[in-house]
Amino acid sequence: GLQRFDCQAPCSLEVFGARRVHRTPGMPSLPLAALVILGQLCSVQGAPGMERRLRGNAGAGAAEPRGAQAANASQAPTGAPASAGALASTGSSWTPVRIGWAGSQPGDYGFPDAGSGTGEATCLDVDASTYDWASPLVQVYRCNGKDGQLFLVEQDAESNLPQIKWAAKPSKCLDVVDGHQTPQQKRHEVKLHDCHPQGHPDRVNQAFSVQFMSSGYVSHILWLGNGKNQCLDNWDGAVSTHSAHLSQIATWTCHPYSEGAAGLNQMWYWAADPVAPTSTTAPPDCSGIFAPELCDSTPGCSWCGRPPEACFATATDACAN
Repeated sequence: GLQRFDCQAPCSLEVFGARRVHRTPGMPSLPLAALVILGQLCSVQGAPGMERRLRGNAGAGAAEPRGAQAANASQAPTGAPASAGALASTGSSWTPVRIGWAGSQPGDYGFPDAGSGTGEATCLDVDASTYDWASPLVQVYRCNGKDGQLFLVEQDAESNLPQIKWAAKPSKCLDVVDGHQTPQQKRHEVKLHDCHPQGHPDRVNQAFSVQFMSSGYVSHILWLGNGKNQCLDNWDGAVSTHSAHLSQIATWTCHPYSEGAAGLNQMWYWAADPVAPTSTTAPPDCSGIFAPELCDSTPGCSWCGRPPEACFATATDACAN
């Protein structure tokens, strides 16, 4: 590092490492041995205005390596949340959340007139077959506690445009496709997309208010673009199965609570991790049964009559709504 040798005599030498030596104007050249002796006689101090750092140490203002926060799109998700350093650099706090959809169990969430649903807890989910896509698909699927259902919700943001990241790949955020670009549309598809930084013109397409985080009750997830009157909606109340991507997540005009079951597709809540099963018995293979009567008479199997009709295992899957 840069060091200055201040002597009693009117001299000033700056040494960079062991090879490069600068001398003050008018000072005769000295042999290296003489310089060493001279240096021992002088007091050593840091150069004025310069902070001492170990070479290779990143200081407070050092730039992060390019791509340090981005997940490798070719790797399978690990389920690990974003690193503390990467998330702390945003000036926000991030809360891991599993986002449940109330439509599968309406009676449990204050909508007794909306039917029974599937009766099984369902969650916002990243379609596993699209994990490596540039814009993975999101859906409603049976809650399973896996990586595809854990999200990071931004809170206490310095910006008024908080994001929802996918914890397994925190470089991906929920994104309203062409949202602010097409304000005349009521319905916009929602997918995952590369997260936009503060100041990006499309950042508003990734800005959501997760209202159940503050209320503690089943509530809306409000998109903060286009007038702040559109909410995250499980379109037609469909639930995907292991064999079919039926659920479509979109934004739609928010339904007030007074409309009751009419707004059930927009009701979300903070879902807990599922309880570990106490039985180690493998679920039956129901997908190979094609007769409804045989399916319903097989323990652990049930026939789903909604398109596409299929026999499913009640312990591991759900019938489409």
